[in-house]
Amino acid sequence: SCEGTRDLYGRLSASIDSGPSAASDSGVVDDAEKPAEWGEGIDLAERRLVFGREISPLTSTTSAQRVGMAARRIATLGLLAAPLGVMVPLNVVLGKAAGKPAPRNEGGEDGTGRKPTLLQRWHRSVTRSTWDYALWAVETAGPTYIKLVQWASTRNDLFSPEFVGHFAKLQDETRGHSWRETERALVRAYGRDWRDVLSFDAVIDDGLDDDDDAAGDGGGGGGSLMRKKGGAANRSRQARLGRRETRVPSSSPPTVPIGSGCVAQVYKARLRRSHGLHPAGTSVAVKVQHPNILEKVCLDFYIVNKLAALLERVPYLNLDYLSVKDSVDQFRDIMLPQLDLRVEAHNLRRFRRDFQGETQIAFPEPMMGLTSREVLVERFVEGEPMLNFVRREDGEHSREDREELARIGLETVMKMIFLHDFIHADLHPGNMIVDRNRSVRGSPIRITMIDCGLTVELGERDHMNLVKILGSLIKRDGYAAGALMVDAAKKCQGSELDVELFCRGIEKICIDDEDNNFLESVGDYISDICYLACRHRVKLEAAFINAALACEIMEGLAASLYPSMEVQSVALPMVLKAEMMHGLKNLPSPRLGGLW
Repeated sequence: SCEGTRDLYGRLSASIDSGPSAASDSGVVDDAEKPAEWGEGIDLAERRLVFGREISPLTSTTSAQRVGMAARRIATLGLLAAPLGVMVPLNVVLGKAAGKPAPRNEGGEDGTGRKPTLLQRWHRSVTRSTWDYALWAVETAGPTYIKLVQWASTRNDLFSPEFVGHFAKLQDETRGHSWRETERALVRAYGRDWRDVLSFDAVIDDGLDDDDDAAGDGGGGGGSLMRKKGGAANRSRQARLGRRETRVPSSSPPTVPIGSGCVAQVYKARLRRSHGLHPAGTSVAVKVQHPNILEKVCLDFYIVNKLAALLERVPYLNLDYLSVKDSVDQFRDIMLPQLDLRVEAHNLRRFRRDFQGETQIAFPEPMMGLTSREVLVERFVEGEPMLNFVRREDGEHSREDREELARIGLETVMKMIFLHDFIHADLHPGNMIVDRNRSVRGSPIRITMIDCGLTVELGERDHMNLVKILGSLIKRDGYAAGALMVDAAKKCQGSELDVELFCRGIEKICIDDEDNNFLESVGDYISDICYLACRHRVKLEAAFINAALACEIMEGLAASLYPSMEVQSVALPMVLKAEMMHGLKNLPSPRLGGLW
């Protein structure tokens, strides 16, 4: 509640004012050192621009060629979406004609004892086929769209249960590529003698027997295959791919991946010889990039960038003030590095450094000497997917564990945003593994975050602006937050009256929503702030929008695990540490007393 936020902030502020000893006892000054990267004087924007030019296959093409490639890509996406233009209306019509069926019992009858009518059966069949096709179409469209839908499927407060239930499958399993493509990538990385480096496990046990897999593969056609998850889906897929590869025999038998994401798929393997401190036989995860995805991703961003620029020029929409194009460019800048797995290896090293000494958060250890652009090798992490804790509460997934996981996850993200300026930008349950830290007394529950290719880094100046804005919102100083958004904006065409009305609008949002805290209702705040920005012609910082979205995604995950958690008890200490880190603690906040 707002009252609790005021009390907590007051206690923490008093501890700081009492001196370093009291502040240390309250935990506020821990980890308040600035990231070492800020002292290197690196121009992050220039570095991203150079990297994008180097990696993009569009750099060497002419304008006419890019337009032609974009036209073909749009046509492909249009063909993928076209069947939904028929299936969705048909489903709606059948649903209205069939009426709402009563709940069915185990015998397939409804609650009145009657079997479903023919129209009701057709409606169920079309509904199932529509969702299955939509899932297949998103996977076929490529990594950009899979990422967007992965994010959407974490927000059960914004999307329907049916949407979340069907697309949540993308969080831990997408369609992968054949073993032949994997073998080609291994040859490019290690040469033809790659078997002297890695020994792959032929079969990964996921707790499902062959009868279960065979039964799933035999009935229901493509729909049942699309509904499978985990190793069973990979075994079925790999079997089908293997049958297609019989024309040119592979030099080694196909190996089953343990998981597949939108950019790469992962295998379990062992080192054939020692590497650094890791002896031969060490279990490793080998991440192999999907073939031919670089051009897809670059074309997608080229198209969306042009579309955003066009929409920003439309009069009266005022979309320019939402930084739509800037946000697209920033998303492109954090997406493209994921297509070079060496970048992910460096990201893992930095996360391990930032969270060194933590007992309940971990990151896999990369093996830099075995990593290339297409292949990443890291220590294998044993554990259970976070999705299991999100989806159910039972004897093995207790309420206490769920609540503790929510706290760990939220605290980790707050540290990334406010203290480290290095944010994991692909946070969904499929990228978190849960285990017990046996090396610590009591074996506390621990989260290992994987798939760290997508990251957000702001730099000292932008980070200071972000801390000011988010800190003001969390402390419910709406007027100050509005003024900071305007001051930080690169472009503001509003008059002085527009600026004043914008700031008072943000203030009113905080007053009207007094019973809630910013981090507990990020989505509502973002919508209202964007509306005010358009109305009063104030351009928002893309950094603020993207960081707020990271908060929102973690808010959705935390709400799934621990709906009643008081987010401010975790967030406020981080805000105060960040303010101290930037020397902002003693800055005047004239409107704060009026609000509180």
